[in-house]
Amino acid sequence: MKVARLFLLLIIASLLLAVYYFGFSEHLALSQLRQNYRDLKQLAEAHPAGAAALYILLYTLVVTLSIPGAIYVTLLGGFMFPQPFSTIYAIVGATIGAVIIYSIVRFLFGTSPWKGVNRYVDQMEANFKEDAVSYLLFLRLVPLFPFWLVNIAPACVGVSIFTFTWTTIIGIAPATFVYTQVGSGLGFILESGETFSARDIMSVNVIITLVGLGILAILPVIFKKFKKHPKEPDD
Repeated sequence: MKVARLFLLLIIASLLLAVYYFGFSEHLALSQLRQNYRDLKQLAEAHPAGAAALYILLYTLVVTLSIPGAIYVTLLGGFMFPQPFSTIYAIVGATIGAVIIYSIVRFLFGTSPWKGVNRYVDQMEANFKEDAVSYLLFLRLVPLFPFWLVNIAPACVGVSIFTFTWTTIIGIAPATFVYTQVGSGLGFILESGETFSARDIMSVNVIITLVGLGILAILPVIFKKFKKHPKEPDD
């Protein structure tokens, strides 16, 4: 088992070195999309099934290796494919990549690598297991937490792969839909030469909506805390 883990670590390290040595992440930048978006659009129109498969594979690779630029892959999906397919393809690719990371972490480190470190860590792990769905939906919905971190943490506290998978699908759906909708107008943005960045997508209203959904997801945890520690009556 130790040999298998070491071999897997070497494979991952080799892939990461290759990705960053050959500058793979640079090809996901907006400047590269500006040069190639017409060809990509033609590919999607001429070979929709093949283009969809390649797109999902690309998204899976980006998420699995935590390559910067996933947001541009989502935008590209919105540009290449109509709704709801663009959102579905992005969710499928992101979820497969997330499950691969989750599985790798569990295989390498087990379900509770921090168990016994101290009582606070053990308590945090117990709380997370008790309300895994609420915590995971909150972490996915609120756009404040790195995607790769939310892929790793559940594996380290023993969250089941079933819970991890379906909360990932539900949790990333709203933001994915927003990004692919913006991506549907990407051709106009690129042709006009307008300055554009990922920050332009997340308007105040979008952020408020996602945070609101996150708060709704975490409400069961808050209510449970109040039940465990009811307010003492005034004298």
